[in-house]
Amino acid sequence: MSGKQKGVQARIQAIVAIAVNTHCKAHWLNLANIHASDSMQTKNMMATVLTIAFAFDYSAKRLLRFYEKLETEAVGTEEMGRRTKLAMSSRSALHASIDSNSGEVFLYNKTGEDILP
Repeated sequence: MSGKQKGVQARIQAIVAIAVNTHCKAHWLNLANIHASDSMQTKNMMATVLTIAFAFDYSAKRLLRFYEKLETEAVGTEEMGRRTKLAMSSRSALHASIDSNSGEVFLYNKTGEDILP
């Protein structure tokens, strides 16, 4: 949308030459995702988080046991009580993807080679 040659930014600046393009928070987050996904450590961490999330998402029993464990465990309830909202900067957003058809997670090392499970 904000391409310098053919996007909305170019169209607006053709009409008003002094117009300044400013991304909204959603676009900043998307740009941060793109840059963060270049890191192999980020890809590996997000793949692990997604695997755990899918394990709970697709199993009502696992999710119920997780909530029961949080309620009965003193350390878990104390940690949940101390949670605070994280301050997000444009560089702190993360992005990863997995193969949605097979549910497989692919991990990579710093050189981009596959890590076998």
